[in-house]
Amino acid sequence: MPVWIVGEPGSGKETLARVIHHNSAHRERAFVSCDCIGLQPYLIDAILFGLGGLGTHGKIGTLFLENPGHLPRDLQQKILDWLLVTQHPPRLICSSPQSATEGVQSGRLREEFRTDFSVLELRVPPLRERPADLTLILSRWANTVNEECLPILRAHTWPGNIAELRDTVATASHEAAGQTVLPSHLPRYLRERALLATNPAALPERSWDLDAILTAVEKRLIEAALAKTDGNQTEAAKRLGIFRTRLARRIEALGIGKPAE
Repeated sequence: MPVWIVGEPGSGKETLARVIHHNSAHRERAFVSCDCIGLQPYLIDAILFGLGGLGTHGKIGTLFLENPGHLPRDLQQKILDWLLVTQHPPRLICSSPQSATEGVQSGRLREEFRTDFSVLELRVPPLRERPADLTLILSRWANTVNEECLPILRAHTWPGNIAELRDTVATASHEAAGQTVLPSHLPRYLRERALLATNPAALPERSWDLDAILTAVEKRLIEAALAKTDGNQTEAAKRLGIFRTRLARRIEALGIGKPAE
């Protein structure tokens, strides 16, 4: 039956969709995932219905649409018509931070997605609501996380959910250079938050230099944008919402990409 998965970004909705697929009778056919925000609509149309498209040969076992409410309504209808008339349709699994009913009420989603394709609605709780899962999740990624790290990780609310936790653990593992991840390898803000939760008086007094803080934040954002775009300054500038010339000036002023003194 069609499934609608509700959950916050990074909570594991696609992972759940893949688990459903690989435990179904459709497991021998392909699992196709389409990010309806990240991909342009014409690309999704071409992937499914273009010349030699995946939707034309009956080899899709599960079609996973992430945030289908962001698709144009005519493309939503095209997908619906295809699923209803094709001889061996795939299972449709959709995911969104909101339910199908809420998507229809907002005007983004066609009514048919609610009536025909959200037969079973599953909710993936955010990581902050399931702290007991933290140890199990960590054991899947890194068996070398010291137990002293657990109270620090549990003190964080993880607004980015499992995706944020994964990135944090990956960075800490890199800092540990293949050795056991210790509290000192975790980001400073996590360690300070845990310390504040247990003993607020233990945090040292320190002055706030606003200019230095803003400069450090700007540098980290620019470095993150460049990393995401493989160093492409034009694309990085688009992500940051600034002109490329301004980005180039800030890269030079901040010394980004230059060897450390």
